[in-house]
This record gives sequence, structure tokens and C-alpha cells, in this order.
Amino acid sequence: MIIYRIKNLINGKVYIGQTVRTLDERMKEHLKKSSISPVGKDINSNGLENFEISVVEVCKTQSELDEAEKYWIKKENCLIPYGYNQCEGGFLNTTGYHHTDEAKSKMSNTKKNNYQGKGNPFFGKHHSEEQRLKWSVSRKGMKHVSSEKIQNIRNSHYTCKVLCVETNEIFNSIKEASDKYGLKATHITRVCKGKRKRTGGYHWKYIDNT
Repeated sequence: MIIYRIKNLINGKVYIGQTVRTLDERMKEHLKKSSISPVGKDINSNGLENFEISVVEVCKTQSELDEAEKYWIKKENCLIPYGYNQCEGGFLNTTGYHHTDEAKSKMSNTKKNNYQGKGNPFFGKHHSEEQRLKWSVSRKGMKHVSSEKIQNIRNSHYTCKVLCVETNEIFNSIKEASDKYGLKATHITRVCKGKRKRTGGYHWKYIDNT
């Protein structure tokens, strides 16, 4: 039972969610092209490479999970329009129900015993680029993708030649261009895909390697 966080690296918006399954299984739902949730739509629009996924708390019971979800949503201030969450959290979303002081005290003590923050073995650990690529290819319907295939996908992304329209410079990779101009590689990628007008004041285009 975990509380997880999805953070948009472009606009800083956050989504807090809970799941009793693995994070891998839950993320596959967020990545479905048919997803109508705000965070799902943004992932499909901006690309998974522009999101950071992490586990923030591990719980032992459903009630602890519900309280933890509400705690983190409030802490991250991620209700719409500031973030992606559409409600205050909790499996039953008991809006309007007020716990007694005794109940609050018990929940507070329980939370202290949970794997929260630095006490959580997952704290500060974000899912690797390889894991995000696996989720991405899974969303596209590619089954049983090997590590070699994942590496080829990664290499194809970083070895695409790009053109800086204003300077007429051609770079062998997005990374090479981002290193020279001090720009985020993801921003250059978005410009090349037509999802962003410019970055660093420049327009960028993919160059056909053939």
C-alpha cells in the first residue's frame, strides 16, 4: 500500500495518488491513451519524460492509506487548479466529516510509525529513465520489450540530429544542443515535436538521418 507522487517538470504541478497494487501497475492506467484524468491527459500531451514519479509513503492499512493521501494532497497543495487532484483524497472521500480530537491523535501517532519522508526506503528515489520508457512503450501496445530494445529507443532519442533554425547549426543529438546552449533537453524535444514554440529564444527542428 503506497502513496505516490507524479510531478510535471514543466509547470511544477503535482498529483498525489494511492494504490494497493504496485506502482508499475498503477502507472500503466495513468498512461492509457483513453485516460480522461487531468494528470493522464498531461502525460499523454507532454510526454512521460517530462514527469517525475516517486513513492512518498508506505502504509499498512486502508485507513492509514486514506489519511496519508489526504495529508500529502494538503502538503503538496495539489488540488485543481494548483495541481492535478480533483478531491481532497481518501478512498471514500469523506468530505464534511470531522474527526474527533482523540481520533486525530491516534491517526497522528499511527502516521509517525509509517514509512514517511526520510524514514521511507523509497524517499527521494525517482523512477529511472528506463522504467519510464518501459511504461511508455507499454502504453503504445508493445509487449515484452527487452532491455536491448529499451536501450535502442533511448539511443534513438538522444542521437536524433537537430537544427537550430536561427543559427543554422546542426547538432548530432539533442543532448549536444542542450549542453552548448544550457537548455533542457526535454524542452528542445517539445519544440521539435511542435508542442512548444521555442526554448532559449530559438526554434528547433529534427533533421532526417537518412
